[in-house]
Amino acid sequence: MQRAALEQTHAALKQHSVGLEAALAERASFKVESDSAARDEIGRRDQRAAELTERVEELEQSLSKERQTSKDVRAQVCSLGNFSALTVVDCTDLYYEIFSTLCFGKKHPLVKLTARVF
Repeated sequence: MQRAALEQTHAALKQHSVGLEAALAERASFKVESDSAARDEIGRRDQRAAELTERVEELEQSLSKERQTSKDVRAQVCSLGNFSALTVVDCTDLYYEIFSTLCFGKKHPLVKLTARVF
């Protein structure tokens, strides 16, 4: 009888250890999957951050060019006439139109096109 009880206890312990090993394997598998997903997400975030940084640099360069163009336009406008105060066109896309009008001697467009005065 003791032997049967020992065999039954041994079988129960063996079954319990198999269950523990299965749970441990499942957790290890979940950890591997989680680590992989975390690495992928970090990679995507780093890539997105790099893209955004590149975009910011492009916009800064564009802004710098636009500011330089604005300075050049102001200098050219001031050199074309006797302006006591500089009038700036709010829309930089109109610079070409302004200068073409000035070059062809038509009516001075700054009065008509100015949205803000600085």
